[in-house]
Amino acid sequence: MGRKMILSILSFMLVVGISLDVSANAIEDKIDNIREEQKTVSGEKDDATQELNKLQKSEQSLKQQIEQLDVKIGETIDNVHSKEEDVKKTENEVKELKKEISVLEEKIQKRDEVIKNRLIALQENGGSISFMSVILGANSIGDFLMRMSAVNTLVKADQDIMGQQQSDQQELKETKVQVEKKLAQIEDSLQQLKILQSTLESQQSEKNEALEELEKQSKEVREKILSLEEQEKVLAAQKKAAERELAAWKAAQAAAGESTSPGAYPTVTSGDFMRPAVGPVTSEFGSRWGTTHYGIDIGSGGQLGKPIVASAEGTVISSYLSPSYGNVVFISHNIRGRVYTTVYAHMQSRGVSEGQRVSKGQYIGTMGSTGYSTGVHLHFEIHEGLWNNSKSNAVNPRKYVNF
Repeated sequence: MGRKMILSILSFMLVVGISLDVSANAIEDKIDNIREEQKTVSGEKDDATQELNKLQKSEQSLKQQIEQLDVKIGETIDNVHSKEEDVKKTENEVKELKKEISVLEEKIQKRDEVIKNRLIALQENGGSISFMSVILGANSIGDFLMRMSAVNTLVKADQDIMGQQQSDQQELKETKVQVEKKLAQIEDSLQQLKILQSTLESQQSEKNEALEELEKQSKEVREKILSLEEQEKVLAAQKKAAERELAAWKAAQAAAGESTSPGAYPTVTSGDFMRPAVGPVTSEFGSRWGTTHYGIDIGSGGQLGKPIVASAEGTVISSYLSPSYGNVVFISHNIRGRVYTTVYAHMQSRGVSEGQRVSKGQYIGTMGSTGYSTGVHLHFEIHEGLWNNSKSNAVNPRKYVNF
């Protein structure tokens, strides 16, 4: 609650506390103060709504960034898969080349055997001298030319074999180097893509954490708005009840033929307030579990359906199902010019409705365990003045009721 609201309520309490009699001015002051508090709550709600809108815009922008990151990550993953396919393809090519290499190596080995046998034959026959013997053993010019051509053919065949051996060996060596280099390049590219993917995933994780924090903030603001909306509802009901009180007061004055008679309302005979239900006090007003308990709990011995009555005459401000109070009834009282509000929470059922006038001791509902409750009981509050979310006007009910 804002400082202005607190000062407004304190001022209201001072004004209504001066008079010992019910008057139209006291009720009208109450209505004016409710209006002021409504303005304050409405302003806080508008601020919270604007804050929520800003957070939602930021949230939407962040979601778009994450969607863009998702696209980039998808592209990176596709590139990784593509590179992996390239590696597999190259590995298959290497396998085929190795088969070809095996065939070539087999041919080279066979050539080596041929060359080796040729060398042995040359050595055994005297090397080049044997060729001379063949040539010189010719019987005629024609025979000489024919023998010469045969020798040249054999020499050239030997040279071709050696040349092919060297060419095949060089080709195999270069092919192996190229394949190994290509595989190394692909593996390096694949590693870089994996690093990029890891970076993008890390960025997405950071964005997700930021989004979670933003959603948490949005949740807090939404809960604040819901709380303010509940305050608005209660305040509106209090204002409506006060207006009905004023109308009832004027009607009573008119019926009595007096406009300012101080005794127009019935007099409370046995104390201003009475016990609202039968049962032991199970929890007192004050500190409890690290927080403040703003009322008194009356137990039911575990029995549902025990009757609850109005602690004093008044007008039902509100009767509804609250997330925290459960089934709850708020009653506004005007007792000798002073304004009070009583609250009856965690009820199993409610027997009165908004705007209804109730008398002291009148049935208003039954005990239960709805809302934030761990057992069947009645949570009973008395506020000297208006009810507010911070419960700054709450007092110990023992001040007015002998439990």
